[in-house]
Amino acid sequence: MSRLRAAVAVLLVIIGQSAALAQEPVPTPRDTMRVPVDTTPEPPDTMAAPVIQDSVYPIPQLARPYFPPARGFIEGAWDFELDDLLLEATTSLSDLLERIPGIFTLRSGLIIQPEAAATFGGTAARLEVFVDGYQLDPLAEASIDLTKIELVNVEKLRIERRIGLIRIFIETAAARDNRPYTRIEAGVGEPNSNVFRGMLLAPKLFFGPFGVGIDRVDTDGFGRAEPGDQFAGWAKWSIIRGKSGFEVEYRRVSTDRDDNIPWPAEHTRDDLVGRLRIGIADAVVAELFMGSSSFEGDTADPQQAEDTFPKIDESTLQYGGQLSFETPLLWARGSARFRDNEALASLQLDGSAGFRIGDFISIGADVTRADWRDAGAVTWHALHGQLTPLPWLSVFGELTGGQRGAPYIYTDSAGAFVGGAFINELTGYRAGAQLSVAGITVGGALLHAEADSSAAFGLPFDSARARTSYPGFDVDGYEVNASVPLFLRGLTGYAMFTQWQSGTRGLYMPERQYRAGLQLHNSPLPSGNLELYGRIEAVHRGAMAVPFADLPADDTFDAYVQIRIIDVRMFARFEDITGQNASEVVGRTMLGPRIVYGVKWHFWN
Repeated sequence: MSRLRAAVAVLLVIIGQSAALAQEPVPTPRDTMRVPVDTTPEPPDTMAAPVIQDSVYPIPQLARPYFPPARGFIEGAWDFELDDLLLEATTSLSDLLERIPGIFTLRSGLIIQPEAAATFGGTAARLEVFVDGYQLDPLAEASIDLTKIELVNVEKLRIERRIGLIRIFIETAAARDNRPYTRIEAGVGEPNSNVFRGMLLAPKLFFGPFGVGIDRVDTDGFGRAEPGDQFAGWAKWSIIRGKSGFEVEYRRVSTDRDDNIPWPAEHTRDDLVGRLRIGIADAVVAELFMGSSSFEGDTADPQQAEDTFPKIDESTLQYGGQLSFETPLLWARGSARFRDNEALASLQLDGSAGFRIGDFISIGADVTRADWRDAGAVTWHALHGQLTPLPWLSVFGELTGGQRGAPYIYTDSAGAFVGGAFINELTGYRAGAQLSVAGITVGGALLHAEADSSAAFGLPFDSARARTSYPGFDVDGYEVNASVPLFLRGLTGYAMFTQWQSGTRGLYMPERQYRAGLQLHNSPLPSGNLELYGRIEAVHRGAMAVPFADLPADDTFDAYVQIRIIDVRMFARFEDITGQNASEVVGRTMLGPRIVYGVKWHFWN
């Protein structure tokens, strides 16, 4: 309570002051409905300030690789623009993935403890994360740990969901104006946690735009018995001429978890990337990149002598190029990347192409070919499309197939680290339709997924089972996504539901999952200086199989509220309000309720 009173006092001081010297308010975002619906409106860019004097003007921007518009549930692609991200208060990337239908997130603890996400049976390495085009490869683990991805620098987030695969494309912040831009977020949580994020974008430093940010989370854990902290730093510097230029980006994430946690660790990851991007024409963008990623960690068993478990020291060099183009009807994007780490694919080719006529029809294809050294080359593909013959009706489908690989790095009997690969084949389809009438949107799809084998995530909570191949699956089901405007302005009811109704499920495939609730979002004042946003929802995760065990079904109630006054936002996030004490990992119970509250604001100065 003392923390809460202090936070409120600081907030009142901030709101009560007139505009600080040399500070200019950021334009307020448009009043848009932030609900998990099928279409994503294009909000205004709050980073682009209005021209208020002759000295204020945009600065050059690097050309960006082309991505087609995201139409949510219809096309299996969602965009989170800056306005959407500012509306949310997140402790990790999992909090945003939860807003996507059909994605299952798994947490092994409250904060700073390993987290994973999956969809339709995709587990090990079937979640890919790209930061400004550079892929974050898992090092010393088989899958990306979502807690190790900083959020302070995220300006745009694109999530593509295919059968058994999630792809996340992160675009980091860049200076848009000749004035420095600052964004701050500070919060505290119960039980016993703190969050601080701060970012500065300078329009010109050493001949070009510069950005820097820090992202720190720490906690004492349940009963102050599981302390841990994580610090992330990020910096990006560019030299830009026209739409072409050279850019250097650096990120560092350091985690320290106490010995009382079942998977204690002290580890650090560094990524240094350089890229040369050329805007060949208005619709053609080419890029060459080279990056180095390293991971150093000490995961020794606290019950054993310090030197009985070797320390981890893994690194990889990743280099390659990408090319994209667009025309009014056609678009394509392709990349090639090479790696020198024995546990990772030595060569990976990714390609996407499509045909589109407005929102009337779109057809797209994705393909990946990867060479996993001793395990051989594998190919994966996905075909997807949609047709909107009437303004209120859309039909869509997806067909996915092929093989993908997952890296494993483990210790042999001599204590040496050995790299390997797990290859499995997963195929499936999705076919459905969506109706949109008078603001009511209802969509549904039939689902089928089958795989020749399953795998664990290869994260600390299931790494002991990571090199075991488990039986595959063959299931049929359906999913539903809906939103309905209600009697109050800005009030909406929403639901997303996934059910596997027949067949044999694999690892980490809940029999049923849903998220349903009420959301309020409006700006009651003509000036737009007050914005109200909140939701309360019921969340269900059905029974599922995990390596050598089963987890029972789990139900929680969550809530979120945010109030924006001009450029200051007060937020509070409540999870497991009724204290059901959810369990997503065998032997671990996440005691509820869990609360994070605080403020965030941004300004030009």
